[in-house]
Amino acid sequence: MDRRNVYWIAGVSWFALTVCGCNLYNSRPDFTSSSLTELPASRTVQNPVSHPPLDHDDKDGFRLQDFNVDNLNSAVKKAAGKDTNPEVARTLYVEAEAKYQQASAAVSQSSEKTALFEDAAKGFRQAAARFPESQLEEDALFLAAESLFFSDQYPKASELYAELLKKYPNSKHLDTIESRRFSIAKYWLDVEDQKPESFYQMNLTDRSLPWRDRFGHAVKTFDRIRFDDPTGKLADDATMAQANAYFRKGEYLRADQLYGDLRETFPSSEHQFHAHLFAVEAKLKSYQGPDYAGDALKEAEKLIVTMRRQFPQQSEEQLKYLQGAYAEVRYRQAEREMFMGRFFAQRGRNKSARFYYQSVLDDFQDVPVMVENATQQLAALEGKRDAPVDRWGWVEEWLPDSDGAPPLIMNNPASTLNR
Repeated sequence: MDRRNVYWIAGVSWFALTVCGCNLYNSRPDFTSSSLTELPASRTVQNPVSHPPLDHDDKDGFRLQDFNVDNLNSAVKKAAGKDTNPEVARTLYVEAEAKYQQASAAVSQSSEKTALFEDAAKGFRQAAARFPESQLEEDALFLAAESLFFSDQYPKASELYAELLKKYPNSKHLDTIESRRFSIAKYWLDVEDQKPESFYQMNLTDRSLPWRDRFGHAVKTFDRIRFDDPTGKLADDATMAQANAYFRKGEYLRADQLYGDLRETFPSSEHQFHAHLFAVEAKLKSYQGPDYAGDALKEAEKLIVTMRRQFPQQSEEQLKYLQGAYAEVRYRQAEREMFMGRFFAQRGRNKSARFYYQSVLDDFQDVPVMVENATQQLAALEGKRDAPVDRWGWVEEWLPDSDGAPPLIMNNPASTLNR
């Protein structure tokens, strides 16, 4: 036997003898004996709905291999009386379910109702721990999260929903879970909108809110909805809600990315028009001026044209805004061309300057003020050199012609060492 395993066996054996007072080296108990401990009659459990009878092989004793390093976790659980036990799990589940039903039947939110939900959540978690990788565990985790949700402990409920979906990605409770998480994230954002949180603020009293960073937890929850159920009925809603949250926060680039994600990923979404509309505004707000890239302006112009063609009725309702946005886009684009023209003109690159001024005359006749300005600038450049005088041209004339002439620096310095 591996020496490492021997050391672990010795240590855990001492722990088990001290805590449990049981003889680790007794032979396995006779499961047919009437001396086995049974549940009291008052605790006999009827099978919960949707949980069929299970084959139960209850191993109350310990075997030497239980204390192998690889099985140490299971051995410790067994020593503490928390090992896998389907019958105990059923008992805990039914007891928790009774408290859950009792709390659900209560008329108003009271301390007693909250306490019942909390006790139910604890019982469901214990039941799940005693029967892992089972239908009972899935249902128990779901009802534990539901108990936390209805007792307004939203951060804990959200984490438990995430834990459930990590273990059971295709859970039968998926639709309800996503609906709950969407409501939680929306509530956190509503609170944040009403009373923005300071960067140093911490929540130590309200169990319905995260301890800090309500906004971050909300958008993370929307992300989980999109990731856990990308084709679900709330995936596009979560994307839109997340984009709107970033937009209200003033993070227009991130909002624009999410609007684009919705347009591409959910072509049949009911949010398509508003994903186009809000993206136009996000692009205009994220544009930083003529000395930066103008891609956002081109994309905004394209979106407006697409909206007028693809959503004629809704576009008509937003006609005033769209006309104003289109005029602003065109003005900003012409402004950028004029900026580039002046940039080159100030450096004597008059040929390039004429190119940009002429593009304003050719492409932006719908921006009269810029057309007039470009016309004046072109007239001012009349007769001027295309490029500035090269004051260092004489140096180039002095240097030897590279055609057929040896280079000033040998291409292969090592060749001189061989001489």
